[in-house]
Amino acid sequence: MTTHTPGPWRVQGKYLEGGEYAPGMRLLIGVINSHRFGSADRVPKKDEQDANARLIAAAPRMLDALREIDAWYDLIKQNYPEMVRPFTRARALLREIEGR
Repeated sequence: MTTHTPGPWRVQGKYLEGGEYAPGMRLLIGVINSHRFGSADRVPKKDEQDANARLIAAAPRMLDALREIDAWYDLIKQNYPEMVRPFTRARALLREIEGR
């Protein structure tokens, strides 16, 4: 399994950056707010592009949260079976993200 670019990721102007590869120098993950991408009939509006950028930038923190939820799965399943559904969904999503 290939690992993702380490976080934290952040939106910096029109770029999505993550992980330092040298002091003060961050890796470029993607370009935001560029109309060169997408079909001519559906270019996302700036608000939508900004919302997408924030969601993508939060991905490493969401992955950490899914791992924390997964650590509680067995205890919840055994002791609180009525609460297991969101833990099952989180576990499945984590497996998908990790390529398992």
